[in-house]
Amino acid sequence: MTVKMTNLTSAPMELDIPLGCMDFDIEVYREGQEARVDQEYVEECLGMGGICGPVLPVRVTLEPQGTLRANLSLAARVSRWDKKGDGCVSHLAGALPPGRYGIRVQLPFSYPTPEEPESLEPRVVEGPVVVLP
Repeated sequence: MTVKMTNLTSAPMELDIPLGCMDFDIEVYREGQEARVDQEYVEECLGMGGICGPVLPVRVTLEPQGTLRANLSLAARVSRWDKKGDGCVSHLAGALPPGRYGIRVQLPFSYPTPEEPESLEPRVVEGPVVVLP
């Protein structure tokens, strides 16, 4: 899949893109539901998988009518987080069953929330995907 961003203004647009481990993070949901189907967790490992190291920002200038593209791959599989020693480990738990799903892609851009301007919310794009047998 391709995520595109086009500068629709008449001026160059400077973007600071923070390159880190959550860039273009893809989440898979059953169509019309909120629970993720691509991740399974044991109780002790809830919230694992989102720990990142240092973020390395890259400045990009997007010319008027210029387009930035990111080509992404979606693996139709389920990862399971299990307790191991003092930490948690991820392993392949199987394939996603055939069906209709919704995906959410977290972009490496964020914006201040109206309620808390000092707090940043990630930009997200959503779309449908069908897994075939």
